[in-house]
Amino acid sequence: MRVINKGYIDTSKIHGYGVFATMPIEEGQIVEQAIVPEQVISPDYEYLDGKAFIKNVETMANYRFAAPGLDANRYWVIPAGNAIMYNHSFSPNIIWQYLRDDRIIEFMALKDIKQGDELLFDYGPQYKYHRRTKISNEIPIK
Repeated sequence: MRVINKGYIDTSKIHGYGVFATMPIEEGQIVEQAIVPEQVISPDYEYLDGKAFIKNVETMANYRFAAPGLDANRYWVIPAGNAIMYNHSFSPNIIWQYLRDDRIIEFMALKDIKQGDELLFDYGPQYKYHRRTKISNEIPIK
């Protein structure tokens, strides 16, 4: 299998670094196939002074992807390639899916993308909740 990657990393106006299209990409085309290592991050508990503490909750929290379906809360994966550098958008131009049998996270274009455009996906409801809460706490509401 040949792994596809139509993006490059550069500085982003949105946040730090981002991924940008190396060429025009049509809606529905594969943008990147990021290989997922066999090792996963799973939540676990450790006990101290008779109390249980969950661990791994914050491990690579900004760079991991939830496992698909029913496994979403059981483990996370961190793909190789540009995958961990994509920035969030409430109006994304790419979407991803995890192809478990191939150990690939595949990113596809939601609309036509021009060469040089930043590639953005929606980080999901948990990110939206925390982001909106942070924004509402920073901006006084009149």
